[in-house]
Amino acid sequence: MTNLTPETIARLRELHSKATPGPWFCVNVAGNAVLAFQEPTYDAMSVLGGINDSDTLTDDECLLNGTMVAETRNALPALLDAAEENAKLRALLKPYEYDEQKTGDIPFGASWFYCKHCKRDVDQGHKPDCEWKAVMR
Repeated sequence: MTNLTPETIARLRELHSKATPGPWFCVNVAGNAVLAFQEPTYDAMSVLGGINDSDTLTDDECLLNGTMVAETRNALPALLDAAEENAKLRALLKPYEYDEQKTGDIPFGASWFYCKHCKRDVDQGHKPDCEWKAVMR
């Protein structure tokens, strides 16, 4: 699986902005699955390319693959926004991660919400100088 690093997200956003505008869809044209999009000023669709370049896939499988490509392209902005939001939330929760390598630092009976920064169980409250005290569970 590709890790959605900030660089990967930026590259996907760049590709999205430069690609043919959506929404895209996949249709069966004379037995061939093709990616297409609707021109805003025309009633007809414009073909982006064929998906049936395989001798091993059925027409239905090609149509499903094309539909997956089109739907993923259409959902890409929301997926990238969610990935960025996930990264922000993970960064906020980083001090509270359970770290098996440092279990000696965690007092007996501490909850899973143990602050690595001030070395206190969050249920007992952060130390006054803890920079993570604004983070709540």
